[in-house]
Amino acid sequence: MMCDLEPRSPCVEIEIENARGFTLIEVLISIFITLIVMASVFALLTRGQRSFQREPEIADLQQNARNVLDMVSRDILQTGAGLPPEFPAFSRQNGAGDGAPTDSIEMIGAMQLPGQAYLDAENVANFTGGFIEVTSAETNFLADEIVVLYNDAPNDAPAGSQWAMLRVKTAQDNVPSAIDGVPRGLIEVDYVEFAAYSNYLGVLQNSAELQQADMAAFQGTTRPKLTRVSVVRYFTQLDNPADYVGPPPQLVMRSVDFAPAQPVGYLEDFQIAYTIGVTAPFDQDNPPDPIQDLVAGTLLTAENMLSVVRITVTARSITAGLEGASEGASAGREDDFIRKTFSTNVNPRNLSAALEVRAMALAE
Repeated sequence: MMCDLEPRSPCVEIEIENARGFTLIEVLISIFITLIVMASVFALLTRGQRSFQREPEIADLQQNARNVLDMVSRDILQTGAGLPPEFPAFSRQNGAGDGAPTDSIEMIGAMQLPGQAYLDAENVANFTGGFIEVTSAETNFLADEIVVLYNDAPNDAPAGSQWAMLRVKTAQDNVPSAIDGVPRGLIEVDYVEFAAYSNYLGVLQNSAELQQADMAAFQGTTRPKLTRVSVVRYFTQLDNPADYVGPPPQLVMRSVDFAPAQPVGYLEDFQIAYTIGVTAPFDQDNPPDPIQDLVAGTLLTAENMLSVVRITVTARSITAGLEGASEGASAGREDDFIRKTFSTNVNPRNLSAALEVRAMALAE
């Protein structure tokens, strides 16, 4: 209360309020919110830094998968080249389509591989036992190459077709023919090594009967042919467990002509599916074999032969804990490895082309 000093002045009561600041609880709440924001920003920056550091491995993961897709697709496009359409160019040998956790694929054809030139099929003049004469005086075949002897008979159903996959032992030029003495190329072959791939008069793996075959048996409506082929196989195996902390990734291997396989890339899973037909297509795990799959007397058409090969690969990171990676990669359900799946469809064009060539031959 304040009073004027002058006499008879009234006293004026003045009330002064104390200025209030933040309470302790408000200060603590503010500090807590600040810490949350700082922690979130720190976590975001840390995640970004970890993502940046891990990008090289994620890039390798994706590149591995794409490399495998490209290599397998390129070989599929060459499969069946130089062979009749009923020949099982996608082989069922060596585990292909056996329902294993990871698949394998084995392809046969006159492929253009590094260091090799494409060779047209050579016409066969005569053969007996382990020797084959070609009509030309010189042959392009070399020792240790793989060749297919086949009778391309346009009017036959697959069951009536014959072929033998052989290993060249020796090849000579200008050798007098056993028939008429005309100089011809002479090739010595091994009938036994690839007997499982051969089909003679509808009897599988009958190499003894094939060795005794005469010219008339293989003649059919056209002259027998001999073409050089390559056998390319892809399969997977676990990498060395000692090199990793945790489960090792699958290593995709590629072998050519049964030589030691070479690594192609790292994958978690490798799957192949085969689509049959065009109008009403259906998928199957096993590669098609017209001799075994089609009813006797059935002719090959676009509706009962292979139309598409689908490749699906899943790549897995080499190390765990990559949940900070970019491009939508996320941790797996059972572990914290990164996985990405890629798929592509490939048209085995040589098979359909061989069928079209046969159709034109029938129309002539």
